Amino acid sequence: LSAYPIKDFSYTDDDYIEVRLVVSGVAWLKRLLLRLSPETQILESPDHLPKDLAKETALSITNRYKENL
Repeated sequence: LSAYPIKDFSYTDDDYIEVRLVVSGVAWLKRLLLRLSPETQILESPDHLPKDLAKETALSITNRYKENL
């Protein structure tokens, strides 16, 4: 966990870790979400960030590869 700019974290009753991060940019957050588990979810974010940002980012990358086939 110390590799990321963590503001706060806690363990949930169902054995997950809930983390509050300091995010300096959307591009950085997208890269982080792609590296984390597919189970990673954005629970709280500013209105301009979609809750399914990880899925949108992965689909965007997949579509780029499909276009180049």
